[in-house]
Amino acid sequence: MAIETIIELYDEEPIFNILAVSSLRPQNVVFLGGKLMRPQCRERLIRWMRAENLPVKPYFFSIDANRIPSLVQRMEEITARFPNSILDITGGSSPMLFASGIFCRESGMPVIVYEKEKERFLNVQNCPQAAEFPGSVRFRAEDFLILAGGSFPRCGHISGKEIVGEMETLVRRIWNLYQAYFLDWNAHVQYLQAVSGGEENRTLRVDAPLQFKGTDGRKKKCFPEILRKLEEAGAILDLKFRRSRVSFSYKSHLLRNCLCDIGIWLELHLYLTARDSGYFDDVQVSVVIDWEGEEGKGPGTQNEVDLILTKGSTPVFISCKTGTPNTQALNELQVLTERYGGYWAKGVLATMSRLSRANPAVYRRAADMGIYVLQQEDLLGNDLAEKLKRIVKSRG
Repeated sequence: MAIETIIELYDEEPIFNILAVSSLRPQNVVFLGGKLMRPQCRERLIRWMRAENLPVKPYFFSIDANRIPSLVQRMEEITARFPNSILDITGGSSPMLFASGIFCRESGMPVIVYEKEKERFLNVQNCPQAAEFPGSVRFRAEDFLILAGGSFPRCGHISGKEIVGEMETLVRRIWNLYQAYFLDWNAHVQYLQAVSGGEENRTLRVDAPLQFKGTDGRKKKCFPEILRKLEEAGAILDLKFRRSRVSFSYKSHLLRNCLCDIGIWLELHLYLTARDSGYFDDVQVSVVIDWEGEEGKGPGTQNEVDLILTKGSTPVFISCKTGTPNTQALNELQVLTERYGGYWAKGVLATMSRLSRANPAVYRRAADMGIYVLQQEDLLGNDLAEKLKRIVKSRG
């Protein structure tokens, strides 16, 4: 069903401005807003439509949102220019909604609103075809970042495109080792970090003493059993122990970087769980966010989010911690979730600690902040995918 024009009452919450545009794909979209509709807000909407390849012509009309007669007059001008318009009242300030109500009562203009719980558009007035409108919307992680003024320039240490084939098999095997040797894993990784060199070291070969004092003054100790299991899994090759030394080669540079990262296996386990569930529209791991990533500008402040999942209009931001997190971790997660996820976003703290017992104050604080916690028993259980789905569906 071709729709000529959708009129949107501009809202500070970005998702409210694009639901109808994304789902109904009209020929024109008219954004009607007051002082809050700044030039950069318009640019973000245009950037998003361009990224989505939407064949929609955007128009922007400014009003004094606190002067009802002015807004009604502007509505008259818009409908005269776009006679076959449908008004979407999913967003908009209270004065704008009040004024549009006055205008629509007199004009009989068709009006719709989005009902998130049932993912459908409702016929508020004179729009019976709303029952036929597609209500299910699908957004990517990048959509939310663009609308908030950021960008997704790249993945950090690994991307989903790299977790396929042999690498996917290795991730599953190493996750099992991570669980089996969890108590020694951090010390094992610290040893690998010390003997493997930094990222600038491109060699995959390691030849090192079984134990030594690191540059930080702490003893670094090899865990032969873990290395043997890694060789059995296919992650390292040509493992040899000679007297007080060990030598081996990493299978690839990607694996070397992953094996030298303490927290990455939890991220990758969650990534595969969410991806394989088939429930989510988009699953991204190691997401680098450029806070000032508008087109034509250089790189700005950057943060990395361990995972972003999307289901319809709901984004889920997940922060992974192998140890016991503190309140700073909660605050960082909340800032990123609110800024880039918006009204329907969910923040999730995934921790391999038993947080409810290890730090009850942080556990309660997370609940007070509306942050969901997945602790050790959740992450190791067989119903992790279902727990992620329930988070999306929750009203909290």
